[in-house]
Order: sequence, then structure tokens, then C-alpha cells
Amino acid sequence: MPAGDFIAAALLWGLTGLGIACVSVMPLSIVTDIIDYDTVTTGSYTPGIYFSTFNLVMKIGMAFGVGVTFGMLEWLGFDPQSITPNSHDSWHIKLVGFALPGLLLVPALFFMKVFPINKAVHRNLRGQLDRQQVSGNSTVEADRNNTESGVDPSSRATVST
Repeated sequence: MPAGDFIAAALLWGLTGLGIACVSVMPLSIVTDIIDYDTVTTGSYTPGIYFSTFNLVMKIGMAFGVGVTFGMLEWLGFDPQSITPNSHDSWHIKLVGFALPGLLLVPALFFMKVFPINKAVHRNLRGQLDRQQVSGNSTVEADRNNTESGVDPSSRATVST
């Protein structure tokens, strides 16, 4: 990108921001779909387990990414203490900071495409959950009430309808 080209830079950063927003929002949406599937198939409502596991995996992934990135930059010869960067430093930062993460998103796109809970499946799951709620399925409702009040649903006795 030519130096001083504000419009090109703004467009590039805007597109980058859209991509980052999608990467941030889509996994959480998938987790909620999985929670709905689990609730329908097991009768238990345990979103805390899923969200805490998701957050743990995200934190481990971010730490791993930082370690790999800085390790690769060091391996490529980048010296953060250098007053005058060499001609390859800018290229190495772009490679490790943009190209490599972009390439790693390709398999993620594949997995998003083959994810089994599509719009029709989710509509069906929501319908089942709504019917359970209307019919008074007390197991799911008891789990929801206990989860919201801080009671561990696995410690409760069986609830009859």
C-alpha cells in the first residue's frame, strides 16, 4: 500500500475489522446452537460448562498464538531492540501477523461450512425446546432455574412432571 493513501488504508482496516468481528461473534453463536442441541438431546441445561470451556480454549489459543508469533519472528531474525529495522522486518511482521492467521482461517471456513447445525436444524431444535417449555418439561426448567440460582443441576434429585 502506498504511503499516505488514507482511503486505501481505511478500506483495508475496515475490511479487517469486519473479519475480526465475524471471528469474534460466530463461535459464540455456534456455542449457543450446541447448548440448544445438548438441551434437547440430554434434557439438561448446562450453558455454564460450554461457555467456560469455550473461554478457556480461547485463552489457551491466544496464548499459544502469541508464543508462536513471537517465536517465529525471532526465528526469522526480527530484533525488536534494533533502532533501524532491516528490509525484511516489515515483510516478516506481515507474514506472521496477517498471512499466517489468514491461512489458518481457511480450515475454519471449511468447518463452518460442514457444521451440522444449519438454519433448518436450529429451527427444529428451537421448536422442540419451545414445546418442552410449553408442555412443562420440568427437567429442563428445573435445570434452568437451578443454573440461574447457582444450584448444581447434577446434584438435584429427579423431578417428576
